[in-house]
Amino acid sequence: MLFPNLHKALLWAQYFVTTLNNIMKTLIFFFLLLGLCFTLTSCGFGSWNIHELYAQKIEGISKFLYKYDAWGGIDANASGYVILDSTETFQVNVSNDLPFTYLLEIPNKTTVKGVSTDCDNSCGGDYQ
Repeated sequence: MLFPNLHKALLWAQYFVTTLNNIMKTLIFFFLLLGLCFTLTSCGFGSWNIHELYAQKIEGISKFLYKYDAWGGIDANASGYVILDSTETFQVNVSNDLPFTYLLEIPNKTTVKGVSTDCDNSCGGDYQ
């Protein structure tokens, strides 16, 4: 035989490559799983940490006006005003926010007036 240890060397190389492939597959799976957990946590699927919460009873009805500021995940921030019945527990739900940033006057059972500073389409003119 020309190379007597060639067969052993080839078997060892095959074992080494197979082991490296298994290690690489495990590492790739681990980092994909870690990335998925990180993404789910930073996209708001975690819980909200309420940083600021003020409640004001609206005169004449059983509802409260809540002003809140909350952080969720890694970089998600939600803030605004929401009206809830007094029997409901406050939860952060951005889709129920009122479209203003500041109260204009004390709310009552017929009106809740606020000032919006959101810029629609263009900020060239006055805010509407």
